[in-house]
Amino acid sequence: AAIGRLGRDVEAIVAVPRGYPAPGGRCRVVWGNHPVPGPGSLAAGRALWAAARAAEPADRLLFLVSGGGSATAELPVARLDLDDCVRTTEVLLDGGAPIQAMNAVRRHLSQLKGGRLAMASRAGRFATVAISDVVGDPPGDVASGPTVPDPTTYADALRAGRRYGFLDRLPAAARRALRDGAAGRLPETPKPED
Repeated sequence: AAIGRLGRDVEAIVAVPRGYPAPGGRCRVVWGNHPVPGPGSLAAGRALWAAARAAEPADRLLFLVSGGGSATAELPVARLDLDDCVRTTEVLLDGGAPIQAMNAVRRHLSQLKGGRLAMASRAGRFATVAISDVVGDPPGDVASGPTVPDPTTYADALRAGRRYGFLDRLPAAARRALRDGAAGRLPETPKPED
């Protein structure tokens, strides 16, 4: 519906979990995986990243974000591979931690989450419409907030891992990235005050 209302000069990419209905029309559909990321999630993440990076200052981007996006589209930070993402997600889903704690970790291990997708773009303007599946509707917790600033830090992610007992179960590459970030050796996610 959004594409039809925006006119003819619109390019659309939609990341959809396999097995779900896909929108028709002028959308390029990329099939991700859910609830655990898989090869399709990497393809979806790369497609979204490329589209954001290709935007010019005169362009406007509209992000439609909904629950499930954390797994459906993924692009891990350089230190992690797909197996690390899969294992991290499995640990987080099995750990009993609240979504806020899980997303503090996810946002710091992804190039898309925690506002990083929006920051990758040179578009002059963008807007986000989010359909929340999280109590209280915090925008940073819908699909791990790919277009909104992240109020959490690497140190918060480490604290969450310790508090909820999942830190030592994360893959070594994920733990190392979180610790290096907390030590200032990796760039933080965009913050509300940026």
